[in-house]
Parts: sequence; C-alpha cells; structure tokens
Amino acid sequence: MGVGVILLREGRVLLGKRKYGSGKGQWAFPGGHLELDESVEACAIRELKEETGLDLLEPRMGPFTNDIFDPESHYITLYVIVDWTGGEPRNRESNKCEGWEWSDWDNLREPLFLPLQNLLKQGFDPRKPLRKLRAIRRPLRKLGAIRRSPFQTPPVPTKALNLYGI
Repeated sequence: MGVGVILLREGRVLLGKRKYGSGKGQWAFPGGHLELDESVEACAIRELKEETGLDLLEPRMGPFTNDIFDPESHYITLYVIVDWTGGEPRNRESNKCEGWEWSDWDNLREPLFLPLQNLLKQGFDPRKPLRKLRAIRRPLRKLGAIRRSPFQTPPVPTKALNLYGI
C-alpha cells in the first residue's frame, strides 16, 4: 500500500524525480509505503518530513489509484491532500530523489510515475473540492458490491460482511 502526498501551493504541486526502482526517472509526489499499524495521515506526515523536511498540517483524505506496474507488482495508492504552509522543500533523500520542484497542475513535468498517470486518468484536480462518494457508491450498491452495515458506518464490502456472518 502506497501513500502519496499532494502538496498544493498556489495551483502548483510538489513533484520529485525518482532515482531508482519502478518509476526511475519519472516525476512523483512525495510519499512511500504505509507501515504496519500506521494511519494514512501519519504516513503522509512522516514521509513528507523524511523526504522534504516540510511539516504537514491538516491533511485531507483524497482519492486512490489501483496501480499495476507489472504482473509481479500491484499497489493501491492512497492520496492525502495538504495545503502548503511555508518553507521550501529540501532533498533529504538524495539517494532516492534527484530533487523537488513545484509544477503547475495544468502543465505537469514529464514523464509521470504510474500512480500519478492513473490519478490524471480519473480526472482528479486537487484544486477542486472532492465530490462526495455517493456517485460511486450508488452503482456499486445496485450491483450488490457494497451495502450499509446495521450500525450505519460507511459502506462495507459485501464479502467482508459475509466473512463475519453478518
């Protein structure tokens, strides 16, 4: 599971050029792997600090992408959106990243890392308010893929409910 940090500054986002592994030479958001027992928000705060030295305030949960790099590598990337509050990014992991640059959302640097490509295919724009998930939930509910739990929590996948005999 990956976590990407969409850091916004006056219509621009922070991108770093990857140095190794899948996505070498491609531009990506700050982020990394979600550690065991770590919240998505805590991961975003940790990764942004480790990679750029910047502090993250008031993170907002964003969209997700389903990223299949090859038959052996499949990730779900969860995005956290945050507004820039000051300071300039420093390249604190120069072994992993060539450097950080602010990029205009309408004219992003190329080539883009696969999760960011997939995010763009969804039509996501971090400058616009996130739509409610109802538009996604209704068709899934009609197909029987999700249903409300008896406790009125957010929708839970039907298979997960059946695992617990509900």
